[in-house]
Amino acid sequence: MKITNLKPKHLIVKSILPCLIMLFLSQNNCNAQAEVALAGQTVNGIVDNFADRIDDIIANLDNVITKQSFDIRSHLQLVLQQADYIVGKNIDKTFEKLTKEQQDLLTDINNTISQVEQTGQILIQDVDQILNKGVALIGTLPGSKKAPVLTGLSPTYYGNSENQDVSVRIDGAWLAHKEPYILIDGEEYKPTTKIDSRLEFLLPLDLYNDSTRINLKTAELIVFKKRLFGSKEQKYTLGFYLVPEMMGTFKLLIKTNEVDSLYNYRAEKFGHRNRHCQNSRGKTWVFNSAGPKWKIDVNSVELSGVHVSRNSTRPNIENKTANGFRVSGEVRNYGSCRRILGEYVYRDARGSVNGTVEWKEFRTIDTLSELNEIASGTLYWNTEYGIDLGPNLNSFRLEILQLNGETKIIDENEVEKWFTVKFNRTTNFLQIEPNSLSTALY
Repeated sequence: MKITNLKPKHLIVKSILPCLIMLFLSQNNCNAQAEVALAGQTVNGIVDNFADRIDDIIANLDNVITKQSFDIRSHLQLVLQQADYIVGKNIDKTFEKLTKEQQDLLTDINNTISQVEQTGQILIQDVDQILNKGVALIGTLPGSKKAPVLTGLSPTYYGNSENQDVSVRIDGAWLAHKEPYILIDGEEYKPTTKIDSRLEFLLPLDLYNDSTRINLKTAELIVFKKRLFGSKEQKYTLGFYLVPEMMGTFKLLIKTNEVDSLYNYRAEKFGHRNRHCQNSRGKTWVFNSAGPKWKIDVNSVELSGVHVSRNSTRPNIENKTANGFRVSGEVRNYGSCRRILGEYVYRDARGSVNGTVEWKEFRTIDTLSELNEIASGTLYWNTEYGIDLGPNLNSFRLEILQLNGETKIIDENEVEKWFTVKFNRTTNFLQIEPNSLSTALY
């Protein structure tokens, strides 16, 4: 995410540094090693070196979306404008030509930059301290007594879900002379409160249509410095950061418990053949499933390759269940037998029944599905989103891409700075609850 500044960054930094040089005159904790490193350089060269390093520090704020980061950006704009007022004529002097206080100042700035580079931290208190020192310094400049100065701006951001006029407060000194006003898109707005230390306005800060990125809205504050004869107009540029109503986007994936089936095809032979001269016999063959977990598809049971002798009956399939069935048939001989003196002189033809029975068995097994996307969409500040994950849920994976570019991976109840995720295991209901903008960014 990139946010457009009021001025090119390098120019911003270069205009900050002369101001910093003047503002830190009261600091005396000189570091000898840093002072040696700065010796022999011009102030301009030192400023260029500082500029590159501070440029990187400011750039690191681009991906930070917090109230403090917006306050820092907007208040830095006030520092920059103070710098335009404060810059002295010593920018081309060498380090040795500066006063001891100025040398100490450059050394302190160098140490401060190094500390920020090492810790990666910058606080609004640090910026406001510079701002307040600038106010005090302006009051000592020739011809600047009672010059209007700014020390604070609030709010420095708001969301386009707050589609209404915004109450803006500007703190400072000597602000109430004549009729100050704010200029936005060519329209003038008068203060609702006007005292020397504070101005308040109700501003219709129209929103940009871009719903996916932060934009900078600028306004121009015109105040007046009282002079012996008449007054002099003085301008300040104010920056307000407009945060989209979109908190981010999400993608929801789940794994489900599923039931799969394994199939087994079976074929079993059966058959019987009578002895000669044997009476008719009924035969039954019993077949069972392969085990307690296996079930027979009763519609698949069939006979094949059946051979039945003359007078015998064709076998039938009976009592089919998921656990087993039977095949029954009547086996009869054909012809007759005769014995003379105990010996058979002729015999009948032996009866027989045989064939194959075929069927299909199956069993169920519990399986886990692949991770499948079931929902995606946009999340908005202070707007809940809920979804039923279904009775067969095994697990879920919620991926949230926040407006600041951070991706959060959630698979259980979670409380984040920008949102809360609630999951009810009993009902398998998932709820995403984005916070309000002010809560999330505070």
